[in-house]
Amino acid sequence: HGENIPAILIKKGNTYIIDPEKANNLNYWREYVLWIIYDYKKFKDLDECNKKIKKSDFIYSGCRITRQFGGLIKMLLKLFNEHNWLIFKFKAVPNGWWDEKDNILTYMNWLGKQLNYTQHNDWYKIKANDFNKNFGATLLINNNASPIKVIRTTFPEYEWLEWKFYSGVPLGFWENPSNCKKYLDWLCKQEKITDYNDMYKITREVIRSNKGGDLADKYNHVYNLLL
Repeated sequence: HGENIPAILIKKGNTYIIDPEKANNLNYWREYVLWIIYDYKKFKDLDECNKKIKKSDFIYSGCRITRQFGGLIKMLLKLFNEHNWLIFKFKAVPNGWWDEKDNILTYMNWLGKQLNYTQHNDWYKIKANDFNKNFGATLLINNNASPIKVIRTTFPEYEWLEWKFYSGVPLGFWENPSNCKKYLDWLCKQEKITDYNDMYKITREVIRSNKGGDLADKYNHVYNLLL
């Protein structure tokens, strides 16, 4: 890497080190970082850098990045504050980042755009793999690998119906009588059933065709749900 060496580096033996006299100049640091990104790592742009860069990529700077800036991400945010860095894309997200509600909402709004969701009901289509493929694996793990839990926690202002999610209801959901009643109330509205005596119209086939498959298998007839 002997060509076009950034001005902040000075020769020391067979290697280079950060010049102490230039170490406090952000312009020199910016030049050095751009050299690492484009000349050394050959990233095509800052977005690719966002996804792939690691602290170990910064040859010659030793532990100075941590000492001077408080870490890789803080350095990039300071040197390139005009760029829209997406923290969740970094290989090493700061400790506790996924614990902040605002950060989770930022990520979820971004994810919704990536998945072309335009209304809150679109979230019923979410799959675990949508998180895993889009930098959200940690968020999913933090929520017991349950997309439903992520959605309910992030958007509590909406009433979510668990049986409408692509992933299906959580394990043991139908064991809770209140969940069964909630589903039946919803199903009656769907089927326009207003009279208790019309409940006989709700067959296992009706339940299955209205996203209640596991419930249909659990009870032989809707009257068993009403006991």
